[in-house]
Amino acid sequence: MDMRVPWMAMGDSNVATSQEGEVGGNLYDRTQANWVLNFLDTCGLMDMPIQGASFTWSNQRVIDDAILERIDKIFHNIEWSSMLCNAVGVCDPAIESDHRPLICYLKDTNYKPNKEFKFEAKWLIEEDCKEVVKEVWS
Repeated sequence: MDMRVPWMAMGDSNVATSQEGEVGGNLYDRTQANWVLNFLDTCGLMDMPIQGASFTWSNQRVIDDAILERIDKIFHNIEWSSMLCNAVGVCDPAIESDHRPLICYLKDTNYKPNKEFKFEAKWLIEEDCKEVVKEVWS
């Protein structure tokens, strides 16, 4: 592959590449991390910083059994980042998944992360609830 061509890849790498990218679970695997880091170096790829969350995957368990990892990533080469220097990596809230979705905005959009919406049934007893919902959805 011609490494001078701008390219980017994103998704689940299944490996935390630093001790800071993993909380809970098994001990950090430096051998796996080094294998991935060497591969990235050989391919001339960089790890794009991601806004919105420190961790991209969770085993969705509570405190003592919780495992958090930064394993979903955006990799790019220098040609890609030179061409798209305002690109921003964003990690949105996870909805019905153990992974947070990654989004790569190709130009800075002054991103503000979405807050996860939680519906409260008690809102239905409020007199103006129906009107508020109609107004917001229209």
